[in-house]
Amino acid sequence: MVRILLAGLCILWGLSVPCPAAERTLTIATINAPPFSAEFLDKNGYGCDVVVQAFARAGYTAEIRFYSWNRSLEMCKQGLVDGVMPVWQTPERSAVFEFSDSLPLPYIMGIYKKKEIKVVTGGNYVLTPFRVGYVFGYAYPRAFYTITEGVVVDHSYSVAEMIEKLVKGRIDAAVVGRRQGDFILSREWSGQRHRFDFVAPPIKLIPRYIGFRKKGGYGSVIADFNRGLEAIRADGTLDRILSAHGIE
Repeated sequence: MVRILLAGLCILWGLSVPCPAAERTLTIATINAPPFSAEFLDKNGYGCDVVVQAFARAGYTAEIRFYSWNRSLEMCKQGLVDGVMPVWQTPERSAVFEFSDSLPLPYIMGIYKKKEIKVVTGGNYVLTPFRVGYVFGYAYPRAFYTITEGVVVDHSYSVAEMIEKLVKGRIDAAVVGRRQGDFILSREWSGQRHRFDFVAPPIKLIPRYIGFRKKGGYGSVIADFNRGLEAIRADGTLDRILSAHGIE
């Protein structure tokens, strides 16, 4: 849904010249997933800042809109927004979406747990004695289902809800991105942060993308964004964005 706000005026006025300004505005749906994206963060978080600046370099204005994750996906599928992020690629999603180049930085999927419990033995995750939290609706990789086979799992509808359960002792461990888990524990539960640690090694590093509806004709938009992303990476803008947001 690339919005063309002036097309009607061009027709009414009988203009033969193009009206390019409005067609350069795109709407991108996302979720509150700090520090990548959040309505309350400066420039909506480092991920949104990167995407807006990469699009700007390619000549587009990107408007970021916040919804729940399932609603973001559905709105993009229906053409109510132009793109959705940060998307993990799956065979099911690849049937519906085209993807940009991967966004910085990968999602470091792993486990935050109570410090007093041990979940790795001989280099392998052993979670069967514990209650483990996950977020409903996320496209978890096969490794997640392998390590949680036979485990008592507890679903939440957001990472914030899952972390609250961890802090309050309703679960023993939470499958979550390292940066997001650390951000929420440090910001919302600073007095409890010392009670938890992130298990090494992580379960998986997952690339993240902007997804665009395949039937929407976004091939040129994706190519333009990819060039913009490469341009801000090449001239150091990307590094400056990450530094400004405290991301290492």
